[in-house]
Amino acid sequence: VNGANNLSAVISDSSDSSDEGTLVVTVDSTAPTATITDDQSGTAADPDPVVTYTVQFSEQVIGFSAGDLNVTGGSVSNFAAGDGANEYTFDVTATDGSTTPIEVSIDAGGAVDPAGNGNLAASAASQAVDTLNPTVTSITDDQAGTANIADPTVKYTVNFSEAVTGFSASDLNVTGGTVSGFSASGSTASFTVTADANSETPIEVTVPA
Repeated sequence: VNGANNLSAVISDSSDSSDEGTLVVTVDSTAPTATITDDQSGTAADPDPVVTYTVQFSEQVIGFSAGDLNVTGGSVSNFAAGDGANEYTFDVTATDGSTTPIEVSIDAGGAVDPAGNGNLAASAASQAVDTLNPTVTSITDDQAGTANIADPTVKYTVNFSEAVTGFSASDLNVTGGTVSGFSASGSTASFTVTADANSETPIEVTVPA
């Protein structure tokens, strides 16, 4: 039984004289447990790829270090003891160009309590990651021939590898014409380019990084 345990004994000699003594033995056979939490409620992405983790043990432990962490999907930094002898914090920076989630776990026995009991294994909830930059998969137009006086407008469609936000007409590099009618939704944007009057300069459309 954990805690202080009394052991009593009666000692007698040959003359039948006796005395009683008590020995107190303290027992601790409870292994420390650990809870792993992080500060990122959403998805770790390029604007904020660093996730701060906290490991909270059920009691004071010694010997716990960054080497006791199992981490995939990112790199560990800033490992330190937190507020109290049973708390530790560290950062994990999500791998760039990845959608692999961050996984953090602790093996059993990496830390011990003052009685020498090793900790039980623990793991954190999977942290979603998206640091994969969207790419332009295609830029197409509806003009099979040459834009001319009779038909100087060309409709363009830009397709991205995934849904994007914030893409606007000002993000286009266009020469040889004027942009109008820009619209964007999800992974697609469309607009019209009217060829310059009295010109043989080809229309060129690019989307810079």
